[in-house]
Amino acid sequence: MPCAGTWIPSFSIGTKMPKPQAFLVVGHSNWGKSQTIRALTGGRRGWVRILGRDFFVRLMSNDDPPVAGYRRFIGRLRPARHVLVVAPYCPEPSRRASLLAQWASKYTLRLWVLADNYHGGRAMHAAELAQLQRHGTVAVFHGARVEAPVRAVALRRFIARYA
Repeated sequence: MPCAGTWIPSFSIGTKMPKPQAFLVVGHSNWGKSQTIRALTGGRRGWVRILGRDFFVRLMSNDDPPVAGYRRFIGRLRPARHVLVVAPYCPEPSRRASLLAQWASKYTLRLWVLADNYHGGRAMHAAELAQLQRHGTVAVFHGARVEAPVRAVALRRFIARYA
């Protein structure tokens, strides 16, 4: 029995259970990952309705301290309950990408990549994109100085394609 105040999304009898998917907004530190998600959700986190579906949303990335909290977050997700997830993700410096592997062990990954930092001058490396492609479906968003609401519209289209 859930605790008072806990909301668990439900599915109607006869409704096919959707395949668990994690939509990760990918970019380096201060590239606008969390701002894009805030624009998508109106600043809300936790259970949020997007496109008529219930998503579990996290705003803090693995590049925000403490990193161990991000790993615990992934570990505590239950795909049967948290069927659709939106979260930011910063590519890991190691070739192992242990957090990405942890995500992929539970979810089909949909990776929406910010190719450029907001101010321009820095771009996602081809090796980083190749690593992401090994773990899931990748869509790359190009454009420096694109405001969060505009990025959120593009992210919403990406989510609509798969959710």
